[in-house]
Order: sequence, then structure tokens, then C-alpha cells
Amino acid sequence: MLILDTTKIKQTEIALQNAYQELSRFQKIIEELSDINKQLYKKITTIEKVGSKKQEKQEQFQTIFNCASVGIACVSIDGKWLLVNQKLCEILGYIKE
Repeated sequence: MLILDTTKIKQTEIALQNAYQELSRFQKIIEELSDINKQLYKKITTIEKVGSKKQEKQEQFQTIFNCASVGIACVSIDGKWLLVNQKLCEILGYIKE
């Protein structure tokens, strides 16, 4: 004959309820982390697109700057020459360096 120990059954039920509550808490945390991961993915994708566009614009600028048929220089506020194109060097009779 099987004798049921109601104390052990009750303890087991309580342990199962606690485990279920912990599992529910972990599931919520996993969902939150998943949402954060999706947001980060979107931000990273946006940053990559912006970086790609920036690179493209930089390349366009370099091409126009270097191939221009007029002399072009970028000069700092204090008058220091930062960048010159080859045409300006030819006009002034100086080397780029």
C-alpha cells in the first residue's frame, strides 16, 4: 500500500511553483534582451550605412579635388595650408609636399 506524505507533496508543489516563477522571470529577461539586441542591430546597420555613405562622399570629394582643372587649397583658420591639388602646384610652381 502506498502512503502519501502530504508534507513532501506540498514542498514539491511549492518548489515547482518557485521554479515556474523563476522560469517566467528568465523568459521576460530573454525577451527584453532580444528586443535590445534587435535595437542594437538596427543602430549598427544605420551606423554602417552612414559610414558607407561617408566613405562614398569622401571618395567623390577626393576625385573632384584631385581632377579639378583649377587650383584648389584647403587652408586652416590660421593660414596653414592643409591640402592642395596638383593643379595649384602647377600654377604656383611648387611640389605638393
